[in-house]
Amino acid sequence: MQGIFKDDCNYIRNCDYVICYFSGRSLGTAAEQTLAYFLNIYSKKRIKTITIFDENFKPDEWTIYCSDYVFFSINECLKKLKKEF
Repeated sequence: MQGIFKDDCNYIRNCDYVICYFSGRSLGTAAEQTLAYFLNIYSKKRIKTITIFDENFKPDEWTIYCSDYVFFSINECLKKLKKEF
């Protein structure tokens, strides 16, 4: 697990955006989202977190707080991304 965590840290450090999709509780996705949020605040690297929740998923406050963009469907997210990028 430590190797996977180190790899995730390196991958996230090299990203501009992290897209997290929650269809159910996922400690791995939540950890990656939190790491991206932390790096965005405490490093010079700007990493934006895009979070998509499945329509049946009830997010907690932490998950929403660590998100720069929040969507409740993939289609809603794609519309926004197409408009901005």
